[in-house]
Amino acid sequence: MDVVLIHGMGRTPLSMLLLRYRLRKKGHHAILFGFSPTFESLQGVTQRLVHLLQTKVAQKNYAIVGHSLGSVTARSALPHLGTQQPAICFFSRHPLWPAKRPNFFRAFGYTDASPVKWASCSRQQRGELQTDRR
Repeated sequence: MDVVLIHGMGRTPLSMLLLRYRLRKKGHHAILFGFSPTFESLQGVTQRLVHLLQTKVAQKNYAIVGHSLGSVTARSALPHLGTQQPAICFFSRHPLWPAKRPNFFRAFGYTDASPVKWASCSRQQRGELQTDRR
């Protein structure tokens, strides 16, 4: 299976080399996709990703693995793929699901009630979080 690997912001395709190596050992064809949010817009990166998927893996069974901003990029490309959708997508550390704060910060009174979590809560829960914020 072809697997397209998309790194996160502030990283390069080199950050996906270990995963590519492991996927290749399992018999998959891993393709690294790189971008720079400093020099490219999301629309430009999305167009490049769609072009890659349509030319390199369009007629095959393939998967997309995105990390952080790579997940956002992959999700923005999906509507442009029409019937050439991936068989499966893996999104790690998507911005809508932030990492938990380390215990170090809990010692100073910080809790998990953070505005970042609002995107994954209902309106009622957002109101509760807002009143609980310190």
